[in-house]
Amino acid sequence: MGKLVVLNIGEGDFERGFTVALQIGDDNAFPSTQISGKLPPFPEIPELYEHWRLAYLRAESDLRLGVLVKQVTNYSITEDLHTLHNRIHYSINAWLKSEQFNYVKEKLLQMLVPSDEIRVLIQTENPILYKIPWHLWDFFEQYPKAEIAISSLTYEKTEHSSLSKLKNPVKILAILGNSTAIDVQGDRDLLEKKLSGAEICCLVEPKREELTDKLWEQSWDILFFAGHSSSEADYKTGHIYINQTDNLTITELKYALKKVIERGLQLAIFNSCDGLGLAKNLADLNIPQLICMREPVPERVAQKFLKYFLEAFARGELFYLAVREARERLQGVEAQFPGATWLPIICQNPTVVPPTWPRQHSKHSLGKVLFANVGIITTLLVMLVTAIPAKFLVRNFQQEQISSGEKILVTSLTNYNKELGVKAIAARDYETAIDKFRISLQRNRNDPEALIYLNNAIANGNALKIAVVVPIDSNLNVAQEILRGVAQAQNEINRSGGINGKLLQVAIANDDNNPEKAKQIAAELVADPNILAVVGHSTSDASIAAAPVYQKGGLVTISPTSSAQNLSSISKYVFRTIPSTSSMADTLANYVMKKAHTTVAICTDFASVYGKSLANEFSSAIISNGDQIINIDCDFSASDFNPSRAISQALNNGADSLLLAPSFSSVDKALEIAHANEKRLALFGTDTLNTIKTLRLGQASIEGLVLTVPWYPTEIPRNPFVEDAKKLWGESVNWRTAMAYDATYTIIIGLKQSNTRTELQQVLSSPGFSAAGATGVIQFLPSGDRKRSATLVKVVPNSQSVTGYHFVPVMSR
Repeated sequence: MGKLVVLNIGEGDFERGFTVALQIGDDNAFPSTQISGKLPPFPEIPELYEHWRLAYLRAESDLRLGVLVKQVTNYSITEDLHTLHNRIHYSINAWLKSEQFNYVKEKLLQMLVPSDEIRVLIQTENPILYKIPWHLWDFFEQYPKAEIAISSLTYEKTEHSSLSKLKNPVKILAILGNSTAIDVQGDRDLLEKKLSGAEICCLVEPKREELTDKLWEQSWDILFFAGHSSSEADYKTGHIYINQTDNLTITELKYALKKVIERGLQLAIFNSCDGLGLAKNLADLNIPQLICMREPVPERVAQKFLKYFLEAFARGELFYLAVREARERLQGVEAQFPGATWLPIICQNPTVVPPTWPRQHSKHSLGKVLFANVGIITTLLVMLVTAIPAKFLVRNFQQEQISSGEKILVTSLTNYNKELGVKAIAARDYETAIDKFRISLQRNRNDPEALIYLNNAIANGNALKIAVVVPIDSNLNVAQEILRGVAQAQNEINRSGGINGKLLQVAIANDDNNPEKAKQIAAELVADPNILAVVGHSTSDASIAAAPVYQKGGLVTISPTSSAQNLSSISKYVFRTIPSTSSMADTLANYVMKKAHTTVAICTDFASVYGKSLANEFSSAIISNGDQIINIDCDFSASDFNPSRAISQALNNGADSLLLAPSFSSVDKALEIAHANEKRLALFGTDTLNTIKTLRLGQASIEGLVLTVPWYPTEIPRNPFVEDAKKLWGESVNWRTAMAYDATYTIIIGLKQSNTRTELQQVLSSPGFSAAGATGVIQFLPSGDRKRSATLVKVVPNSQSVTGYHFVPVMSR
């Protein structure tokens, strides 16, 4: 069952603010939740949108419209579309993150999970709210199966409101109107090619009488229009140009359209320019749903959208998700047609169930089904023969990546006594295991895996069990840093008597920072009823991939290092002790602006969720201050990545500084950029660069580099965690160890109150939950994010360091 979210935006305007009512419930059911709130004044949004609209019209020449372009021939604007796009993106999210709206948003996040199929209706009579690109709201990044629609505040239930499946065959009336300078025949070809099971009646440049007769005489499921159209300035009236001489308003077709709606019309598609006036007129007639374009649309964009939508809808995709897929696929043409993804919008009657495409059956379907079943049965027999060994092979592979002490995962840090300890645990000889692990730690005190296995052996038989997931093979340094935090927390609680008399055991899992492997590991951990919670995963990509598995299995996971904004509210079982990318980006952006750097270029890993998330949040913060982001060709994941070219582009375009936002796997490429820079641009970076590797390989090229990090050891004077860590490991620790400690400590505090999976989630989600961790107070927002801001560190020379450089704090939080 899908979800329906209705955001009723009532009285007010952008100068005074708006009243808001939120309704949430199962699709096709009365809402189970309704709350009220407010949206504050934000006059910048309509101003920015108007600037974007005019710049967009100047940029496009191949448009399906009547006379609208003439309105902008004398308009002068200096900001390019990309900059305006980013400013609008930031402004919309700043508006929807306001304190006045916060309670409404938190309730929304509490009631939904990212796997939900969600219809979001914006009900309003304000024409500007119809226009703005609601899909830029970060909510839609977090909920990949949600799509937006707009709706009037006044509507009536139609006789066919409960219809959910189009009749078979689907009957489509396609009106191909005035085609001066455009190719509407392409639309016709797409309809006939993509909807081969439908009955399509095409009217080519019809006379008014011919059109009204067709509407009156038959029942139609879908009404389609391609050609020129336009809306009045107030968006209350729309025009369609049905032939070379005639243009009609919806009012002039009112009675014919009312009749066709009464007979069961489910969907209208106006694949033409500037359709919001048409949408408003048709909403007054209670049309079930309509797809139109917000602004004038280039011909290629119109036909691409139609192609993508028909493909998705006809293969059985839900109506809203088919529109979202088609809209997002338009990103592929945005280099040529900026703003293409902003154009399509659904207009919805709230009482109506969105339609689905009927399954098609051929005249000889019985024979085909029988023939197909032979293949299916054969396939099933083969699967039956091979399923059991395959299952165990996969399981054995996954089990090789998980250990509570029966095997060594960190094979590069081993010795004879550690190997004997592992063999003893596997043989359940716990006394020998304890003795051997203690000897191993005397020889290598800085081995967190051995300390965890020692505590596991001591805890044998009377324990509560958790797991930690780290990238041992792909990034051993990071894995060790996280394991030290977990091991330190485990060691402390077990030495003090445990959790309500029970000691803590920890299973270690290796996911290699691989999203697919992360999902497999998560499934194994969920399947083990003894595991009550998980610390991990390391990267945002892995955490996001595994989140639905933990949600379905009801297993709490707390990531110490995954900061991407997409992880926020992804599941009620997913938390994190690290600040989000939004917090870290804001901290760094404020510092950049304070140092008077006003033109910033960005290098990131666009294949990484983390990299894109932080770069986007940083860009929004910079642009909101009126400063500029310089676009350069600098993608660490690109096959043609060229550091020298990227630096040259930045300098030639007037950049005075450069942000490096690599993923863990692309740190080397970020350092290549630093070397190519030769200290010409001020360098800023993200927490992924806060490693010994950066200092060792970067050397003089990174001197002065300022990083945003979640925590620094000197934040809390005489911090007991820092002092204990030095005693335990023989050296200082970084933020990853501290955040991993906090994640483990949070679970420990939660388990003191309840030791079941479901109750643990409820404890951590409680508004009153609080824990005093290594990095300060640990509390969570309803989104699972931690209430915490970031800090900054800088690379400076240090003759005492093995690398010749070290990180020092720049400023307090």
